[in-house]
Amino acid sequence: RNNIRCLENILLSCAILWISLFIILSGIEYYLEKQKLISIESISYIVLDNLIKNLIIYPFYFRFKKKHGINFFLRYNFNRNIGYLIILLCISLGFFFSVLSGPILEFSSQYLPTFNFENYYDSLNIISENLFYKVVYIFFAGFLTGIAEEFFFRGFCYTFLRKNYSMGFSLLINTIIFWVFHPIPAMLPMIFILNIAFCLSLEYTKSLVAPICIHILFNVTSILESF
Repeated sequence: RNNIRCLENILLSCAILWISLFIILSGIEYYLEKQKLISIESISYIVLDNLIKNLIIYPFYFRFKKKHGINFFLRYNFNRNIGYLIILLCISLGFFFSVLSGPILEFSSQYLPTFNFENYYDSLNIISENLFYKVVYIFFAGFLTGIAEEFFFRGFCYTFLRKNYSMGFSLLINTIIFWVFHPIPAMLPMIFILNIAFCLSLEYTKSLVAPICIHILFNVTSILESF
């Protein structure tokens, strides 16, 4: 019964978060387009998009901490649980996965539906013309998103699942949840690989520093490769 209740809580929390993000961001996108204040391809929307995601996600952590007694910040214990060599390894893994993602996405796109990246590349062309835009985009889409997503998907979802289920089942459910928030079928193989790396690094180090380092390096390297 406790296991079923745990899974229900995780799925309900994810559904609430996903619906909240969809409604708020869709509303902002509609308003900005209707008022012709800024284009959704501009840096302003990208900043708003990532800022709102962060503002919505973090309350889940503090509610989880209060209800279940897990302090997320204790998982940042650098000296005790994680060393500099592990940090360097995680940074290397983030870079490696970023390089690997291109061929995997190209291969999977032949068999699975993919996203129309034309608007995305148009946005990057606008951003790449201005150094300030580049820095802002990398900070919000690379650093802040990587930290926020690790807090939620590994710090909240995976940790909660592991308190009640086996590592294999927790990995499976966490991968599905992670993909639902990145719902591009062609990205599923890479999402699966990344999620395993994120979760195993957390299992091994008992610190969110490890998956955060992998995630940030993956994001930042992927962005830089796109410019």
